[in-house]
Amino acid sequence: MSEINESLIEAPLKALLEEVLFCLESYLEGQSDLKLIENQLKDYDTLPGLVKIIGSVFKTLMKKVEKKMTLLKLNLNDNSSQQSYHPEEEYEKLEQIIQKYEAEIRGHFSIEQQLKLYNDSLLQKIEDLEKSHKETIEQLNKKIYALKKDLGKSTESYRQLIKENEQLRESVDHQHIVHTDSEVNGRMKDKNFVIQIID
Repeated sequence: MSEINESLIEAPLKALLEEVLFCLESYLEGQSDLKLIENQLKDYDTLPGLVKIIGSVFKTLMKKVEKKMTLLKLNLNDNSSQQSYHPEEEYEKLEQIIQKYEAEIRGHFSIEQQLKLYNDSLLQKIEDLEKSHKETIEQLNKKIYALKKDLGKSTESYRQLIKENEQLRESVDHQHIVHTDSEVNGRMKDKNFVIQIID
């Protein structure tokens, strides 16, 4: 996976995680949990590492929700033993608390599912881009091969033309020499003829 593609995926995932952490900050016990998550975020060095951290954050939050539900149940039991027992009121409160946490859990599952779908979509896009990149490289290599082949043919044609040009030049030079020689011989004959007439 290329570094550019990873950065395109990484930024939205980090933004989503920060938004989730901001919304759920009140459920974290003190600053230690937040510091732990921040340290994990500093330590990761790959995209799968970031996805793993997001999964770990959701698991941690789920455990905290379960722990709070257990504590609330224990507190309710303690309070009910100390106070006069009002089963309807206690049941309503407990029902509201359970509904609240169930809604939060559903929200966590929904976010996790959205992250998974988003991650799958991005991975598919990356796969498609890599495939397209590979096809482009193959096409370019074919074009380069064809151009080299054409260049080879052109070079051969060029050499042939140079050879033919040299042959023509030699032929023209030879004809010029023959013509010059015949002209000189003709003039010599004319001079000899004139000399004979004068004599």
